[in-house]
Amino acid sequence: MAKKLQYFNVNGRGEAIRYMLHYGGHKFEDIRYEVKDWPIQSVKDSLPYGQFPLYEEDGKTLNQSLAIARYVASQSQLLPSDLWQQAVLDAVVHNIYDFWNKNKLAEYMRGDAETRAALKKQTFEEHIPFYLPRFEKELKANNGHFAGKLYLMVSCLYMKKGGRLLTSLWPLHATSPASRNCCLLTFGSRQFWMRWSTTFMTSGIRTN
Repeated sequence: MAKKLQYFNVNGRGEAIRYMLHYGGHKFEDIRYEVKDWPIQSVKDSLPYGQFPLYEEDGKTLNQSLAIARYVASQSQLLPSDLWQQAVLDAVVHNIYDFWNKNKLAEYMRGDAETRAALKKQTFEEHIPFYLPRFEKELKANNGHFAGKLYLMVSCLYMKKGGRLLTSLWPLHATSPASRNCCLLTFGSRQFWMRWSTTFMTSGIRTN
């Protein structure tokens, strides 16, 4: 079964999909494009909506990162069998994406000093105090897991989305309580990732 994933040579919206493909033991062609070379018009014109990521399997294509992630998770035994738990999982994923999107990291990375300062202020004064305690509440209520158990799909997305954002912004605000808390949660999640990924590689993952 021929599989391909097209995305930039960065983490972004493609890395969680790569994680799950590798975790599931799927052989796939990891096609990466350098951001500095984009747009490559011939490639852009070939994409259904002119953007990445694009997943291909046996000649069929699927766009939209969450749709791809959910499909790959379903093919890797990384989704719960219970339909309610699947819906809960979907809600968690969309909450993480809401947090990511509100912080406008792409604008931050491209912006001038004034734009970066304004976005950083909004992130640390509004978005982090709102989202991080809620994420932490869910994790504490479920013994450190999202959606009741440790589902790799959500954990991959959280680490790549939340972690990427916070590690980009935290150094200049390391003295604020909000940033200290979010750094602890982010880096704690990364340490947690290393622990359970090693465990699951040897004993398997529980999804039911």
